[in-house]
Amino acid sequence: MLAFGSAPVALDDGDDATSGTLDLRDAPGSGTLDFGASDAPPGGGEYALAADADIGAIDCGINLVWDANISRGPRAFARCGWQDGAAQRAAAAHRWQDSTAIFLCAASHWQDGTPNHGTASARWQDTLRLASPAVVRWQDGAVLRGAQALRWQDTTGRRAVLGAAWQEATAVRHADRVPYQEMQRLRHARAVRAQDGHAARRLLLEALFDATPARRLLRQHWQDARRPPPGLSWHDLPPEPPHLCYDPLKLGWLDFGRDDTAPGVLHFICRDSAPPPDATIVVERRRSYIVINAIEVRRVDTDQLLPALDQGLSMQLDRGSWTWGFTVTFHASALPLLQPAADGTPVALTLTVNGQPFRMVVESIARSVRFPSAQLTVRGRGRAALLDAPYAATRSFSHDVDRTAQQLMEDALTINGVSIGWSLDWQIDDWYIPAATWAHQGTWITAVTDIAATVGAYVQPHDTGEVLRILPAWPAPIWELAAATPDIELPPGIATVEETEWITRPDYDALYLHGEPGTSLYYRNRAGTAGDSLAPMAVHSLLVHADAARQRALAELSETGRQVEHQLQLMVLPETGIIKPGTLLRYTDDAAVTRTGITRAVSVAMSGPTLTQTVRVQAHA
Repeated sequence: MLAFGSAPVALDDGDDATSGTLDLRDAPGSGTLDFGASDAPPGGGEYALAADADIGAIDCGINLVWDANISRGPRAFARCGWQDGAAQRAAAAHRWQDSTAIFLCAASHWQDGTPNHGTASARWQDTLRLASPAVVRWQDGAVLRGAQALRWQDTTGRRAVLGAAWQEATAVRHADRVPYQEMQRLRHARAVRAQDGHAARRLLLEALFDATPARRLLRQHWQDARRPPPGLSWHDLPPEPPHLCYDPLKLGWLDFGRDDTAPGVLHFICRDSAPPPDATIVVERRRSYIVINAIEVRRVDTDQLLPALDQGLSMQLDRGSWTWGFTVTFHASALPLLQPAADGTPVALTLTVNGQPFRMVVESIARSVRFPSAQLTVRGRGRAALLDAPYAATRSFSHDVDRTAQQLMEDALTINGVSIGWSLDWQIDDWYIPAATWAHQGTWITAVTDIAATVGAYVQPHDTGEVLRILPAWPAPIWELAAATPDIELPPGIATVEETEWITRPDYDALYLHGEPGTSLYYRNRAGTAGDSLAPMAVHSLLVHADAARQRALAELSETGRQVEHQLQLMVLPETGIIKPGTLLRYTDDAAVTRTGITRAVSVAMSGPTLTQTVRVQAHA
């Protein structure tokens, strides 16, 4: 039922021509659609508006005004949806077309939104939970009032500290006065400095007396020259001339020093401007040297002294030998003491040369009879001979795990992983070796020497112990030996130069090194050279690391160029003992030139009471 003003209008579905047609032109109330009749249904009323007509027959505009004119409480939110929608006038005309499928949906748009009742009210109610924080922001900060006051109040706790900075330093007052008050404890010392030196009075008087013992010496400086009387005459040595960096042997030569930090710059330097380094052992220069030679030979097991003959002792050791060789002469009565044991173990001897002991083993005995005496000539080698044939059997050596060269050498001195008692004195740089790289067949000592030969090193025995010394072929390059620190320095005249030999070798400055696996190929050249003069390639199965290649290249390139070898003969001095191979030696040759070389061989011989050693030295020419 629709009412226009006060007159109700009925909409039915009859067959009349105007059935279902809403005509508002002649309705009372000026075409106003009023849903607020006094006889509205109880509970506020619900109205439904439906139009059913041909869209083509509608030619009008419809204005709808909703005025509920009633307070529905929570439905106030729905009221906003039915305000005057002037902008939707044309769209409103489409809403009333014949839309049967949307009829139910159109009805749902106007029903009460019950699920949103609480939400609509919550948006506009008081936020009681936030009321207290809102007040805290603007209320007085009572909690921080005390902290703010502390910043500006008197710092009572620090008042004494601040005052101490400007008040009188009572605690330090006594210390400040001490430097200026009388020093009671030092008063006696001050008085002694200023009082008369009674204890030195006689010395001062003697300085003014006539120098009776020196009167003759003072007059000799100014008296007429005369022949000196027999006896000793004292004189002052003239001062040494200043060093001018002048070498007469290199007159007219140009020496170019290379500086890698400034390429293209030519530097003229004085190579001998700095004094050479001091040696570890320096033999002083004397008028005479007195050495009492003594040779003693004993059995190791019984410590029994053997009757050795003075004229029959000789010992030799060079760089290529890994043990000493010796020859000594005994009286024929010593034969039972020199025979080997029943199992073939040789007799061990201790040879003491001027107090320096050496352990040897007897390997051969020869007897000669010359009327009226008989002699035994005994030959043998050092203790390390037990590591070689015929005392050691041939074995196969290999390794299945990664090792260093030192570990590999220590493994070679074992039997089934158990050490045979020998140790190493390792004096070269170690390097890494991958597994299954090295294989060798031989004795213990041949395995050790093969590993050392990888980097050009050599093996030297200890004098008495079961120790093998692994030494580098060149502790310093041959072209840098002059600046190296020598082990022993000999004064001029103490050694007799028996032989001098100049050796000219190819002047190589680079080489290639090859090892296993096959990819181990290295190139090394001498610093400061072009590296275009290649030495023959060095090949060894253990050249598999850069450290090994560097040491081997140093050993190979130091054996090139022009060199000089001297054989020096001197006594076995207590300061030096027997000078063994590998010793850096500074000496003066027969041309009065001071050189620094490395010893390569030594030979000790005794003839009667005279004991000498002959040393072969290799130096740069």
